[in-house]
Amino acid sequence: MRFALPDINLSTTNCFPILFSNTCVYSIYDVLFLFRADKEALESNLFEVQNALATLEAKKEQLEEINQNALLKNEALQGNFRFQVIWTG
Repeated sequence: MRFALPDINLSTTNCFPILFSNTCVYSIYDVLFLFRADKEALESNLFEVQNALATLEAKKEQLEEINQNALLKNEALQGNFRFQVIWTG
């Protein structure tokens, strides 16, 4: 989530108007605060995504194992069926 610099009323003490303009200049501390808040939000999101990725990778491994076991059982059953068909001929 990106934080945008808020619109500040020119009468606010933290805002320094630029000559005859409605533009507001923020102090470096205001901008630094917003960047730090943005960084913290991004780090939190990164942590959540890394945890979700680890969970999904573990689930993927489980599903691959289940799939492999099912394929092996299917091959065994097909082999058994072919043997019975040939045997009973």
